[in-house]
Amino acid sequence: MEAHQIVFGTIETAGLLIGGMINLLLLTFHVKQSNKSTTILLYCLMNGTDLLICILMIPIVISCWAGSKPLFFETVVAREIWLFLWEVSGRTSVFLIGLQSVLRTRALLFPFCRRIKKLVLIIIIISYLIILSSIQSVRFFYHVSSVFSANTNRPTMIMGDLQDAIGRKSIKTVVFLVANSFFGYVAPFLPITFSCLISVHCINKSGKKAKKCRQLTEGTDQNHQTATRTVVLLTVVYILTNALTFVIDLNEMMVSFTKIVNKRVYFIDWLKAQLNFFATIETAGILVGGVANFLLLAFHLKQTKKSTTILLYCFTNVTDLLICVLMIPTVISCWAGSKPLFFETVVAREIWLFLWEVSGRTSVFLIGLQSVLRTRALLFPFSKRLRKVWLAGIMITYAIILCSLQSVRFFYKVYSIFSPRTCRATLMFWWLQEAMGPQGKGTIVFMFMTALFGYVIPFLPITLSCVISIVCIKNSRKRTAAGGLGSHPSTVRRPTGASRPSDNHKAATKTIVILTVVYLLTNSPLFVMELNELMVSISIALKKQVNFINWEKFIEDGNFLYYVFIYVFSYNVCILLNSAVNAFVFLSRTAEKRKFVADTFMMVFRCGKKEIRIAPSGIGSTGPLGTQLSKT
Repeated sequence: MEAHQIVFGTIETAGLLIGGMINLLLLTFHVKQSNKSTTILLYCLMNGTDLLICILMIPIVISCWAGSKPLFFETVVAREIWLFLWEVSGRTSVFLIGLQSVLRTRALLFPFCRRIKKLVLIIIIISYLIILSSIQSVRFFYHVSSVFSANTNRPTMIMGDLQDAIGRKSIKTVVFLVANSFFGYVAPFLPITFSCLISVHCINKSGKKAKKCRQLTEGTDQNHQTATRTVVLLTVVYILTNALTFVIDLNEMMVSFTKIVNKRVYFIDWLKAQLNFFATIETAGILVGGVANFLLLAFHLKQTKKSTTILLYCFTNVTDLLICVLMIPTVISCWAGSKPLFFETVVAREIWLFLWEVSGRTSVFLIGLQSVLRTRALLFPFSKRLRKVWLAGIMITYAIILCSLQSVRFFYKVYSIFSPRTCRATLMFWWLQEAMGPQGKGTIVFMFMTALFGYVIPFLPITLSCVISIVCIKNSRKRTAAGGLGSHPSTVRRPTGASRPSDNHKAATKTIVILTVVYLLTNSPLFVMELNELMVSISIALKKQVNFINWEKFIEDGNFLYYVFIYVFSYNVCILLNSAVNAFVFLSRTAEKRKFVADTFMMVFRCGKKEIRIAPSGIGSTGPLGTQLSKT
């Protein structure tokens, strides 16, 4: 099995088990309700549709783990039935989410209007299903059948064959393409997004009004907050899981317009799309990460007491700021049409690549070190903090090892080249292996150490640190709530504006979880790729293939664009996003840092706008601050 099949097979299996179980439980819960309101019926339809999607995923997963064999999809009838149900259920699921969003927004904007009747709801859903089934049945009318794709482990419709059968430039083809894209993932996207904004605004506004009228109890306030968070969370999940499908379907609509006006009006050229996509993300990452890390560094440097934690934060901010700065020539090169520009000379390429490799790996190492120190403080709260000398010793030792590994190529005179696909300086690793000797012990040690002292070592400590931190903080919170301070929390008088210990515990837990999730999302691809390099080094030592990603075969099979996508996403975007999002989380989660950011921006905006009015000569006057200004 190929690497991507293992990854997708694992994700699909997990989604199948979790989604199937949860939707079955939700469907059972909603069916048991005595009052079958419109909302309950809508929930039942949603759970039934999502449960059908999970069931339809079973033959795909079985085919994937069986080595991309057709199995269930061997006959034409089975393929057509499966593909019809899959297309209809997937689009219906998104439509029901959109319909639910519209109804929720209507109830918030017009709270005294009547709810939609069940008959009207049934008519809307049946009408949509008729339209959707008609669109998906067009291929049966033109006798165009689907084929089994070994890459996706499922039946796939070759859209070009259907267009040829209908007529490439006919009006029927244009109408079919527009309707197929629109009544899929395009129509519900904007209503769901706008519904989230309207819902959050209405719920917050309602909460503020109730507080002013002193009609809002603590429980009702919590209900408002829970409702707001649920709406936002559902919308974020929808956008994350459907944004790519929305863009692809919207592009198909643009392609259909291309056929009418005989002019290129679509916005995705798949050969160049990935570079523009990554350049946009990298530009946003530079702006957000650069500003956030600069503000954090200024905040930490202003602290009077330079503790070990503050110094560690300063090192992290400097490293992440350097990553943002180093990404600038890559982004400029990308927007300039993949031209070398800054990377034209060998010296510039080598300096950039050396700094990029060292700073990226150092940033992850510092996060890991910070996680270990935080876990140590939670497990042993009365132990002494790590001394600055020990911290400096650890940092210097790691820096020496890292710089030594990155300097090996200079010793063997193997230099990097500019890659137009990635818009950055890249070292062809196999050139260095050939220079060192492909089967030599030095090559094995070098590959092993490079992968280990990169993105492999910090992965497990950071993940375990999150779990340990959450358990320790929750235990501490329980002890506090049980009266560990000598009195019940509700009887303790606190100054106005002071937060409860439980609130601090909640905030600390959420911050740790958010940072760990950010780390896992942005470093999992790097961890997998570097772990694969470890396996390659073991393969050389054992003279047996034990790696799980064979990049040479991946490229030979015509998947070069996917290789570039994975490479750029892992070694460019993920490293930058980790630096940018971490700094943003630190700024947004701490009240003291938020105040510092607000004060800084206010100081910048007010700079140069000081108005000092001086009285005319011979006339006394009062200044804007009430100061008497006399004749000079």
